[in-house]
Amino acid sequence: MKNLKRKPFLTNLIILIILLGTGNPIFAAVYTATNEAEIQSYTNTLTAGDTLQVQSGAYSMRTWRIQNIHGNSSAWITIEPVGGSVSITGNDNQNVVNMDNISYVIFRDFEITYSGTTSAIDGIKFNAGTTSEYIIIEHCHIHDITGVGINSKASELQWFWVLWNHIHDTDDTGEGMYLGHHDGSGIVHDALISHNWVHDTHGSQGDGIEIKRSCYSVSIEDNVVYNTNNYPGIIVYRTDRADLSLQNVIKNNVIWNAGEGIFAVAEADIYNNIIFNSSYGINTRNYSGWGMRDLRLYNNTVYSCSVTCMRLSDWNVATGVMEVINNAVYQDSVSDSALQAPAGIGPATILNNYYYGTSAISAGFTPGNPPPNEFVNPSIIPGSINLYPLSTSLLIDSGHDLSTIFQNDFNTTRRPHGTSWDVGAYEYSAPVNPGWQVQEGFKPAPLPPVVPINFDLFVIVASILPIYSLFTYVSRLIFNPHF
Repeated sequence: MKNLKRKPFLTNLIILIILLGTGNPIFAAVYTATNEAEIQSYTNTLTAGDTLQVQSGAYSMRTWRIQNIHGNSSAWITIEPVGGSVSITGNDNQNVVNMDNISYVIFRDFEITYSGTTSAIDGIKFNAGTTSEYIIIEHCHIHDITGVGINSKASELQWFWVLWNHIHDTDDTGEGMYLGHHDGSGIVHDALISHNWVHDTHGSQGDGIEIKRSCYSVSIEDNVVYNTNNYPGIIVYRTDRADLSLQNVIKNNVIWNAGEGIFAVAEADIYNNIIFNSSYGINTRNYSGWGMRDLRLYNNTVYSCSVTCMRLSDWNVATGVMEVINNAVYQDSVSDSALQAPAGIGPATILNNYYYGTSAISAGFTPGNPPPNEFVNPSIIPGSINLYPLSTSLLIDSGHDLSTIFQNDFNTTRRPHGTSWDVGAYEYSAPVNPGWQVQEGFKPAPLPPVVPINFDLFVIVASILPIYSLFTYVSRLIFNPHF
C-alpha cells in the first residue's frame, strides 16, 4: 500500500491564510453604513475588493473623505447605495466629497448636494498635490453646489471614467466639470467623459466641461450640455504633446444655449457634434498666445448661432495638422455669418464643407440650401429639433472619406451608408432619423463597460486562477484528508 502522509494541520492553516490574504475579491469584505460616522469609518478601512454599501436615506456630512484607499486590477473597491437612493448633503465649508490618493475605486449612484452658504464648495474634488488612478464615477446626481460639480486639481489623475452623471445648478466659477490646472501643472489623462447630462451652470463663469492645459488623451463623448451661462459648453486648451495619438477628442455631443458650443486651442479632434442656438458654435483661437496646432474639425452640424456658427481665428499662424472637413454650418438667414476666419486659414486643409449664410472662405465651403430644404426640422427647441438630413439634402454623399480616423456618425450609424460620406453629424440611412431625439436628458446608449478598457486576457485569467486554486485547495483539504 502506498504510504500517504498527512500534512500537519498548522501547515494547512498557514497555506489557507496566505491564500485568503492574496486580495482576491471572493474574500473581500462588504460593509453596510447606516449613519454618517459609519460612512466615514468604513471608508477608512476599505481595501482591495471591498464594498461599502450605504443604506438608503439622507445623510448630512461635513465632508466625506475618500482618501488613501487602494484596490487593484482584479479587486476594485466599490462604494454604492443599498436598498434605495442615498443623498449626501455637505453642511460645512468644505467640499462635499474629497477623493485623494486613491486607486481602483468605483463610486456610483449617489446624490450629492450642499446646504450651506459658503462659496466655492465643490461636489467631488481631487485636491492639489495628490495622485489617483483608475477611478470610475458613474450615475451620480450632483446639484445645487456653490462651486464645481466635479473638480480635479490633482497633480496627476489617470485612467478616469466619468459616466452617466447628472450635474446642474453649480455656482461661483460654476463649471460642471473642471479637470486640471490652468497653468498645466495638474494633469488628467487617459480619461473618458461620457453620457453625462450637464446644464444650468451658474456663477462668474459656468463652463459645462472644461479640460485644462497639458491634459491629454481625454475623450469627451455623447454628453448633453446646455445653459452654460454664456460660457463654453465644452472647452479644451491644449495637450502640449505633438503625438496625434494623444489628442483630446470631442465627439457625438449635443450642445445648445452656450456662449461657445465648443472652444478649442490646439491638439484636439472634434467631430460628429451637434450645436445650436449658441453665440458661437465652434470657436478656435490662439488663447493667451499658447500657440495653435493640430486641430481637426470633422462632420459637425452647427445651426442658428447669434454671432457665427464657426470661427477660425489665428489659423494663419497655426502649425501641424489643421483640417476642416465635412462640416455643415447653417444659419436661418443667408445674410447671417456662418463662418469667420479673421486672418485667413494659412496652410490648413479645408474640404467638403457646406454652409448657409455668409462665409469668409470660399475654397472648401460650398453654399447649401436654406435649412428647411436640408434638415427634417431645423428648430432650436429641444425635443423638436431634428437636424437629420432630408432625402433630398445636398449633404448626402457629398463628404470626404475620413474612415482612417473614425467610422460612425452621431447615431453610431456606419459611414458611408451610400456611395460616399455625408456632410454633418448624421449619416443618412433611412427617411426617418433612426436615432435619438435631441432633448433635455441623457443621450441613450449602451453603458460603457466599467471594466477598464486596458484589461486584457492575461488580467482576466490572472484574476480567475487564484479563485480556482483556492477552491481546489479547500475542497481537497475538506474532502481528502491525505492531501
